[in-house]
Amino acid sequence: EPRAHPKRSENVPAWAEAVVPLGEVMDVPDSDGNMPTDEDADDDFLRSGVRVVTPHWGMFAFLSTFPDICPL
Repeated sequence: EPRAHPKRSENVPAWAEAVVPLGEVMDVPDSDGNMPTDEDADDDFLRSGVRVVTPHWGMFAFLSTFPDICPL
């Protein structure tokens, strides 16, 4: 039942807020191999030095392969 599971708004985890931006921006291509522009990039990731189109949940699995960037 939906009422048994109240909605929770998403918050950026404290560890993500504490991530120091990379010295050089890392570009992550989309599934077609296209590099995103700053205009298309996700603002939250860009603040951390990662230029990527707004990710879907599968992206977190990909980024978790880079523990220095995304310590999941």
